[in-house]
Amino acid sequence: MPDQNLVDVSPAAAEVGYGFNILRAPVFLTHGLWDICVQWDEQDTLAQDFQEQDARLWDVLFVCGMAIESDPQSFLNTMTKRFSILVIPRDGKSKTSVRANLVATGNIERGILVINLVDLDAELAEQG
Repeated sequence: MPDQNLVDVSPAAAEVGYGFNILRAPVFLTHGLWDICVQWDEQDTLAQDFQEQDARLWDVLFVCGMAIESDPQSFLNTMTKRFSILVIPRDGKSKTSVRANLVATGNIERGILVINLVDLDAELAEQG
């Protein structure tokens, strides 16, 4: 059973399919990743910009799945895959995207995939 610091996103990952259909394992996000890059509500929209939580989750999972699917053998050998997304961080003030560097790690003992936020690259503001 995964710990309480993880958010189960397995149904959404199954819907995305790419990469995750190869693994056929439950998929979890760390709360740190969820809080900054996925969670979004009406108050966040009023303070920052319009976003939809489902779309933010889809962005994380789609890019992760495509990264895994692009070289599944490499992932299976190392059980890690680094990737990045552009995201408006949920911080109550940001209105431009930054690069969020993420890592997906397979945990063989627990039979799960965990996606974690490594860092935010505040230097890379979205150029519009």
